[in-house]
Amino acid sequence: MAQKVKVASAVFKREVNTKNGLMYSYDIKVDGDDKTYQYLAKTNPQTKFSVGAEMDVELVQNGNYWNIKPVQQSGGFGGGNPQRLETD
Repeated sequence: MAQKVKVASAVFKREVNTKNGLMYSYDIKVDGDDKTYQYLAKTNPQTKFSVGAEMDVELVQNGNYWNIKPVQQSGGFGGGNPQRLETD
C-alpha cells in the first residue's frame, strides 16, 4: 500500500552480495515514524531518497525488518521526441 512520507535521513549501511550482483544497503528514516527502513540500491550513493523530500513509497514488513521502496510513476511507453522525423 502506497503512502506519502517525508524523508528524514538516508544513511549508507553496507555492501550486499545478492543473486543480482552487488547492491548497497541504506537505512531510511521518515518523519513521524520511529522505524528504520531498509532500502537496497544499485548505486552508491543512492539517488531515490533525498533528505527533506516528500514522496510516495511502499512500506513492507519482511520478518523483523521493514523495507521501503519508492512507488514507480506510471509514465507509459514511448518517451521519444514527437518532433523528430525518421527518414530513409
